[in-house]
Amino acid sequence: MKQSKKPLAAASSRVEIALTADEQRAIATLKRLSKRWLSNGHTLYVMRTGSRSECVVTSEGGFDPNYIVGCIDIPSDGGDF
Repeated sequence: MKQSKKPLAAASSRVEIALTADEQRAIATLKRLSKRWLSNGHTLYVMRTGSRSECVVTSEGGFDPNYIVGCIDIPSDGGDF
């Protein structure tokens, strides 16, 4: 499965996040499963939490893209349910 080519904000300051072997296998499994899924969006972003298991957000309040550890493309039907 191809990786998403979408540009990430502040990519030059991207945080280096080391994944455990189990985490790498989990992302690979999600990528395999995505071949059988259909979504209302196009991409599932797998993100690491902060040191206290919180969602990491930017000063503007959105999720911090520097904490993305995997991008999984999922086919979309392009419509509502």
